Amino acid sequence: MSTGDDVSTADDMNTSSPSPAVRYDAIILAGGRASRLGGVQKAEVEVGGHALLDTALEAAARSNRIVVVGPEELRRERGRDTSARYVGEDPPFGGPVAGIAAGLSALGDFASAPVWLLVLACDLPFAPRAVGLLEHALIEIDAEIDAEADGEADGVCLVDADGREQWLAGIYHRTSLRHRVDGLAGGVHGASVRKLVDGLDLRHVFDDGAAFDVDTWQDVEEARRSAKELP
Repeated sequence: MSTGDDVSTADDMNTSSPSPAVRYDAIILAGGRASRLGGVQKAEVEVGGHALLDTALEAAARSNRIVVVGPEELRRERGRDTSARYVGEDPPFGGPVAGIAAGLSALGDFASAPVWLLVLACDLPFAPRAVGLLEHALIEIDAEIDAEADGEADGVCLVDADGREQWLAGIYHRTSLRHRVDGLAGGVHGASVRKLVDGLDLRHVFDDGAAFDVDTWQDVEEARRSAKELP
């Protein structure tokens, strides 16, 4: 399948629903070297009074199961009460595709597993709104599949105001994503996300700023200012 061009907007859907009508597992990507943050662990950077990883965990709280791919100290910081499972890449720092592969392995392949899989980078300070947009788009896709509609999609991802696809803020058909991971020539370590999703039919949803990510301290300060302006 080729990447789809259908784009929905935030105004097309109500994002206040307390829970999705479809089930999904979640992979939160919390690895990386954070070189542009001077080596500070990005997952622990605070925006709006919360560490970015905690914001991502809140956003994914309605998922069936959560796997966090990142350093062991992230789990230790949160104690053993968390329902999320923490795993590391082997070898570490293999990039987001290697993280997705590690998350898929940790989730395993169970007959009762949800069809859908949320993939979420931990550096999204407005992740709860981002996931809300994805959930509502997913409801529409799931209804199409149930109706055996033409053009069955492999998932949905957010698109920013410049038209850039935010693949690490997406919900994917589990089997489709697994096939792409297993079929990557050269393996997953260092592979690009663009290469991973190439050939998937993805529906697009405008993010309305919800997929803003932080890579630098300037981004962090911008996110903190925006968080203060939220109601």
